[in-house]
Amino acid sequence: MRSILSTQQNDGSFAESGHVSSYLQGGLKSSSPEALTAYVLVSLLESGDQSDGVKRGISQAVQFLKGKLRGMSDTYTLALVAYAFEVAADPAKETALTELMKKAIREDGTLHWEEASSGKTESSPWLRPYYRPRSADIEITSYILLAYTHRKDLQIGLPIAQWLAQQRNSIGGYSSTQDTVIGLQALSEFAPLVFSSDVSFTVNVKLSTEVSYDKTFQVTKDNLVVLQEEELPTVAGKVVISAQGKGIGVLQIGVTYNVKTAPTDNAFEVVVKVGSSDNNKVEARSCVKYTGDGDNSGMAILEFGLPSGFSLDQEDVNKLLSDVGNKIQRIETPGRKAVLYFDEVPKSNELCVDIKSVRTHAVGKAQPIPVVVYDYYKPEKRATTMYATQDDVSLCDVCTDCANCVPRTRGSGHATRA
Repeated sequence: MRSILSTQQNDGSFAESGHVSSYLQGGLKSSSPEALTAYVLVSLLESGDQSDGVKRGISQAVQFLKGKLRGMSDTYTLALVAYAFEVAADPAKETALTELMKKAIREDGTLHWEEASSGKTESSPWLRPYYRPRSADIEITSYILLAYTHRKDLQIGLPIAQWLAQQRNSIGGYSSTQDTVIGLQALSEFAPLVFSSDVSFTVNVKLSTEVSYDKTFQVTKDNLVVLQEEELPTVAGKVVISAQGKGIGVLQIGVTYNVKTAPTDNAFEVVVKVGSSDNNKVEARSCVKYTGDGDNSGMAILEFGLPSGFSLDQEDVNKLLSDVGNKIQRIETPGRKAVLYFDEVPKSNELCVDIKSVRTHAVGKAQPIPVVVYDYYKPEKRATTMYATQDDVSLCDVCTDCANCVPRTRGSGHATRA
């Protein structure tokens, strides 16, 4: 606590030391003394520390934010400050929340907030048939829900919670780690306000084009927190849903589909060149460049697909992480791809990474592999390309013992045709 308070300035704000990775800034577009002070203020208040030094730090931070409130126009910062005032029980919370309600977007009985520059690009081929909000919008709305939850305001809190619940993806999260953390925190803190153990209802699901399909979910107090799932048949038509009983629940349908052609309004450029490739290894260089607004992107992800039957060499992964020149912050290897995290991708020059993979299984006739780069907090800003390994590698090249391939003569090391 002493270390945190040592960074407080004479005006009550808190100062950042050095460069702050966009990975840690969430949906905030740039460093802001008001936003950082609000972050720290909430942390000090929630710590429960009643020492004189902490009390003095809290008081000075509140006064700094109150002095900046009148000219505060950024919605993200204002949401953070409103939540901080609410936790601090300062009367300025009313002014902050009143300003936020002027910016509220009301749709279909729900409430949410967006960044001022959050214009929806409905025509983008990367967007779903419905609009998926940006990470910053989720975070803004979540902080405001936390503020209204703190004051136990169901009338305003419920339509905010409904909007947040509707935006989750098929696995329950949002677009990134930070918006998922703050979104789930807001929903979980709001949930006790509407919770009732007196729950008993059923949800029936039917398909308009398959009369025989009929699935009923039953929810009671005994399985209230149990996730129930069902995979729908791949058919056209409508999904018909009906519910009976009492209680509150969420039913969500996840849809996966592919697009036939790549978009032309990419915010990145990505090029892959295969330098060395044979039956046992592939060496490829992937170069990315930012082409959107501003000098650099925000935090960016490069998802580099690996050929079938190949995996990354762990020693090569360690070398990539240790090379400060390539600006890789983190590498994950889920399934058959490498996920590389960059703090930013520049517009002025290409950022290139050499990736080596080695064969672990015999696979022939490999198909082209996708490589995707996108903004971590604005995943609609992306670019995709495909690359291929040797075109002439057949199944028999990697498996001469497979059916219809040339068998080997035992002990000779030579192949003979039957």
